[in-house]
Amino acid sequence: MFICRKKNSSISVKYEQTCKFSYHSTHEDIGKSVGVSRITVSRTLNKFSKHQWICTKYKKIFILNKNSLLEFLET
Repeated sequence: MFICRKKNSSISVKYEQTCKFSYHSTHEDIGKSVGVSRITVSRTLNKFSKHQWICTKYKKIFILNKNSLLEFLET
């Protein structure tokens, strides 16, 4: 179990069963590997985080709702 807490927020969300994916790279490196800008990567990850599909920590992405992410990719 881990706790995901946004900066400057008193709200914490606990997740018990989570798929963890670690990617040791910067947003800029991710953007270069998929052909988009760093800003696009940051905005996309923030959007996914607001939907509570993922939670990001330093150089880590925690997948919280795999089914919703897959559904988004299929549309």
